[in-house]
Amino acid sequence: MAFLWLFILTVVSIVLGSKIGSTSNAHLSSRLETLRSSHAERHDAHARILDDLAGSHRNLRGRVEGVAGDLVSVEIVST
Repeated sequence: MAFLWLFILTVVSIVLGSKIGSTSNAHLSSRLETLRSSHAERHDAHARILDDLAGSHRNLRGRVEGVAGDLVSVEIVST
């Protein structure tokens, strides 16, 4: 009789353990999906910032080259 109870309790423990494990896995999966989407949004925001920075750099480089060209013209005219 004790063996039967031990067998029943073992089966119940296994079933409850797998149910708890399944619930935990579903929760982890949901949390990972939330974190993945949050990370993707932050990545996209940083990519936009870097694109803006690259555009500002191109504009600044063009202005510096324009001023450098003007300085060369002024040096040629003044000599």
